[in-house]
Amino acid sequence: MQSRCYANYPSRRRGIGLYSADARRERRPKTRGFTAIGIFLFFGAMMAILAATTLLWRGTALDRVWTLNPSAYKQLAPLGRWVGIAFLLLGSALGTAGLGCSDAASGDGD
Repeated sequence: MQSRCYANYPSRRRGIGLYSADARRERRPKTRGFTAIGIFLFFGAMMAILAATTLLWRGTALDRVWTLNPSAYKQLAPLGRWVGIAFLLLGSALGTAGLGCSDAASGDGD
């Protein structure tokens, strides 16, 4: 009785694979998609860090950014420093994810 191990198949011993050449070819990530997602994540990280900066250190020149969305500032400002720290954590998480996407896009994701 012959074993079901692939090494016992005659085609495997001769170096001929069981799959087509397309299936064995090294797969590369879709660099356009990873690049686009990476740019989006870096943008999100910058916006989260900007929001954190303006919420943690009030009265700076950056506070003028809130004129774009004053109702959000009215809702976030009373929450104090905790929301600023949460935005810093969010920004660092988005930045880390953006770095991962840039590594995947460049092919260094190993």
